[in-house]
Amino acid sequence: MAGKRAIKTLQENLKLTLQPQKFLSYADFVYRTSVFSALKLRNSGNTVVNDITVSVTSEESIILPGSHTIEEIPYSTSVEVVFDYILSPVYFIECEEVKTVGFNVTVTREKSVLINERVESTVLPFDYWSGLEGNSENLAYFVRPKLADCDRVIADAA
Repeated sequence: MAGKRAIKTLQENLKLTLQPQKFLSYADFVYRTSVFSALKLRNSGNTVVNDITVSVTSEESIILPGSHTIEEIPYSTSVEVVFDYILSPVYFIECEEVKTVGFNVTVTREKSVLINERVESTVLPFDYWSGLEGNSENLAYFVRPKLADCDRVIADAA
């Protein structure tokens, strides 16, 4: 019974803040953009929480499943969880239409699920840009400089 009480206390004290990227495209894979612009776990309790695992999965093959273990979350603090380089390039190459995909974020401790949330992002086909609503820096992926201009810059640098 004490185990169930401890899990219930953890569920009450841990808060997951996550914000997925609004749009995901092949350019995000190339630039190694994170799937989440924010993924934080807050311990609002008055004790330290140890050995928490955060996992990210998707029904589609857009991401490589991954998990991150947090050894310690001090009381009244937040920890940012970073999942780098989990986007699958094959998914974007095969994607032919704009679609919405879901991600499941699960927080566990010793096989007990504490938090399970689902969020969605819009996935763009290989040659689409998200426009100004998305990451405008990704436009550089679709722009190719003129060879003559590149040769001049390289010559000046030499």
